[in-house]
Amino acid sequence: MAIFKCKMCGGDLEVNETMSVGTCQYCGSVMTLPKLDNDRKANMYDRANHFRRNDEFDKAMNIYETILNEDPTDAEAYWSLVLCKYGIEYVEDPDTHKRIPTCNRTRLESVFADEDYKAAIKNADVNARVVYEAEAEAIDGIQKEIIRISSQEEPYDVFICYKETDSSGKRTQDSVLAQELYFELEKMGYKVFFSRITLEDKLGTSYEPYIFAALNSAKVMVVIGTKAEYVNSPWVKNEWSRYLTLIKQGDRKILIPAYRDMDPYDLPEEFSHLQAQDMSRLGFMQDLIRGIQKMLEEPAAERVKTEPAAGDLVNIESLLDRAFICLEDLDWNKADEVLERVLDQDPRCARAYIGKMMIELQIGTEDKIGKYENPISENGNYQKALRFADGTYRDIVSAYNQAIVDRIENERLDGIYKKAKETMEKGGQFNLRNAQVKFESIKGYLDSTELAVQCSEWVEEAEREEQEKWEQNKEIKKKEAEQRRIENERKAAEEKKVKRVFTLLVMIGCAIVIAALTYLCKPAADEINDKIAELNLQKLNLENAETIVELNEEIAKMNFISYLFVKNRIDLENLYQPAIDIIGNEETKDDPTRNLTEEDFKGEWKSLNESDENIYIYEDDKWKQAYEYIYRYNSLKLGEYDYKEKVMTGTCLTENNQDCTFTIRYEEDSRLVIRFYKIGRGGLHKMTDIYWKFNEDSDHI
Repeated sequence: MAIFKCKMCGGDLEVNETMSVGTCQYCGSVMTLPKLDNDRKANMYDRANHFRRNDEFDKAMNIYETILNEDPTDAEAYWSLVLCKYGIEYVEDPDTHKRIPTCNRTRLESVFADEDYKAAIKNADVNARVVYEAEAEAIDGIQKEIIRISSQEEPYDVFICYKETDSSGKRTQDSVLAQELYFELEKMGYKVFFSRITLEDKLGTSYEPYIFAALNSAKVMVVIGTKAEYVNSPWVKNEWSRYLTLIKQGDRKILIPAYRDMDPYDLPEEFSHLQAQDMSRLGFMQDLIRGIQKMLEEPAAERVKTEPAAGDLVNIESLLDRAFICLEDLDWNKADEVLERVLDQDPRCARAYIGKMMIELQIGTEDKIGKYENPISENGNYQKALRFADGTYRDIVSAYNQAIVDRIENERLDGIYKKAKETMEKGGQFNLRNAQVKFESIKGYLDSTELAVQCSEWVEEAEREEQEKWEQNKEIKKKEAEQRRIENERKAAEEKKVKRVFTLLVMIGCAIVIAALTYLCKPAADEINDKIAELNLQKLNLENAETIVELNEEIAKMNFISYLFVKNRIDLENLYQPAIDIIGNEETKDDPTRNLTEEDFKGEWKSLNESDENIYIYEDDKWKQAYEYIYRYNSLKLGEYDYKEKVMTGTCLTENNQDCTFTIRYEEDSRLVIRFYKIGRGGLHKMTDIYWKFNEDSDHI
């Protein structure tokens, strides 16, 4: 199995190619898994996920793109690109202690419309697709809430991007320079986003809605840097890279890099086409402010709203009434003409911009604005209306978009709720777990929290029942195996008893035969030896003759079995071998396999089959393959020693409880070899050979 780092907390997970969804044992998060078919790909995923968890989304995206270049069907790589695009960071919920997504790169485009999300869904299997859809729903809900909050913010003129604190938590020089610029621009009447001051009253809330609003509305961004690592730090880069993306998409915005005490060539490569400003240059501040004034659409002096004359006010009100009557009649051209006349007299007439928006969206009456299909926060006319409205009317204008957002959100939550209920009613562990994820994604909506807990309890109950059933089956199989073992031992004992009786009868018969042969053959043998001695004397072989004479004397002292064996060259091995089997054999008493125990089997064993390179491990009374964790043999029991074959014998069961026998012997190369057999219709069939994999420091020969 490959090791994969958890996408949420970075803990180690063991995964294989068949898994598409897994659960982290450290943070408990359910997550999708990539197809890790080689170590290189696993390392690329770990590195990319490391960058993403540390908010270095652009670096992570480059690696995910490389993975997709090699495998365009990798659903997890597409989904990881989505997480980077939307700046998704998983943080721990203090209430549930579960990892929930937060969005650091809000986009106007819904995650469901993203092409990489669609590719992830297309290439994912059914299990991964369920998780992708649930996470996408959660991200979409977060985005909509951010857009809702940001729509209530007044537009900004300038965004100051800088590093607030260094690695030790102290304020940077960049922050001091940024504050000087902030006060100068504030004096000029510009609305400036400077996080140290702008976000100081937002403690305890998410900063993203306000950063998102400022990035999208500001016409100018000034990036201040005194060190390359400050400009390239994750959060600073997150701001200026998003701003550059808006410029590339066609927004009329300008980014100004400003540096000090550093080489301008150390600025990010993305700034190479921009004119950087040296803050150490004399008169820098005045030149920068003057440049910003020219870049903004209108001078700060014109930003002071002037009150129209009384006659103009009456005229404007009449024109507005006429314009909205034309809107009710769906006469878009006439309504636009009248509204243009209003704006000629009062360019800051908020209601006129609402009318212009209604023409653009083909909405006839104001009460239908809240029913429009999409939020209107990014509509240019709506933004102007919100910018110029004041008092009660500003609340009305703000409520238009909020009504749309609330309606869409309620529809989304209701859709998830209904789908989760349907899934829950189907039952089964998979469906219940799926329903739980959906209910948790809309926590707090109706009774979704309670239903999520109920689904979790049902799943746990089902898992307990399944575990109990598994334990029962395991116990039944164990008892059946024990019964078979007892039956086999009983049969073996009966066979052994019969064999002993037979052996004793054979021994008695052999003794009678041998005694008779001894009695009959001894005189003849003496005569033969005497004749041999005589022939040797005739040939003057005195030494041989003397030996034979002495042999006759020794033969007379032998027991009748040895006497027959020596004098008559009769091979009696087959006759008295059964007796030797019972009383032991001096030639085999030092054979190491005679005294083997189950403890001698523990360790690594290598298969002798050329096509089978698995290494088996013996531990806890079981054999298993080291790489696939498949139990091969169970209940390994040693039997008797076969003196004739010089092998140990035994019995065991395979993983499907089939009877199996085995033999153990030392081969010529001193390897201890186990040969397994299974019992079939034609008798014993050889299954596999395995031998002890000796270490250099092993006690074995």
